[in-house]
Amino acid sequence: MSRRDNFSTRNGHGPDLNTPITMRNDVPDDLRGFLVDLAYENGIKHDALRSMVCRRLRVAPDTRNNWGPDNVDREIRDLLVACPWFDIYDLIEVVALHLETDNYREYGADFENEINEFFIARGVGWKLEKGKIVFRGDEGLDRILAVAATTENLNGYLTASNELHEAIKDLSRRPTPDVTGAIQHAMASLECVARDLTDSKETLGAWLKRNREAFPPPLADITDKLWGYASNHGRHLKEAEAAKLEEAELILGICATLGSYLANKGKALANLQGNVFPPVGWPS
Repeated sequence: MSRRDNFSTRNGHGPDLNTPITMRNDVPDDLRGFLVDLAYENGIKHDALRSMVCRRLRVAPDTRNNWGPDNVDREIRDLLVACPWFDIYDLIEVVALHLETDNYREYGADFENEINEFFIARGVGWKLEKGKIVFRGDEGLDRILAVAATTENLNGYLTASNELHEAIKDLSRRPTPDVTGAIQHAMASLECVARDLTDSKETLGAWLKRNREAFPPPLADITDKLWGYASNHGRHLKEAEAAKLEEAELILGICATLGSYLANKGKALANLQGNVFPPVGWPS
């Protein structure tokens, strides 16, 4: 039975989306066994799964001594119990890719949904998206990023949207997120929108000095300070001032929100005036 046919799905029940994220550089112990069971449920045979696991872990399958489903299953589970945590996330991607092949295509969406519901329920800060394990923030941050990317795409700010995706990719790096890169890309996304609005090549800091009316007070001052913080922690980095993951998430969320605001505001004024944003003295 497809999970879409079960009781909880039919009645709109699922894991609490507000479950706090408590884990990124590790895996819940039960994810190792859950992955095996879920692969079987989605049509993958024992021998095929062992082949995937052994290839990813770079070990030879024990085909001489292990034969029959029960023995192969035991070998798979022993390998997964012993492997490093990040290999489990890699193996999820391997299984997801396998389920994209013609013989298994009907199972791919169910597999992704089940993995993501497991992650939400256990407070895991990752999600499976289009076959890749990527960074997952809390529900509010994920919603902000999705809205911002959609807004910027619809209004033609594709470069800014791409910078947001690059920031997420930096936070998704395993085993260590690229916090500095994430901050740089987050600020670049906001800078791209600002530059496009006024056909400018200025840095965001210089742009803000000439366009204080871009944001309602005191958001212009806050954005200016944000630029200064990001310059110290994402551009002119000093060893003693390395930003933390939580700070990078905060910068990303703020930049996404401000970029979305500017993209909407720029589109509205362009429609009214038939032109790009005026570089100075625009209406607030």
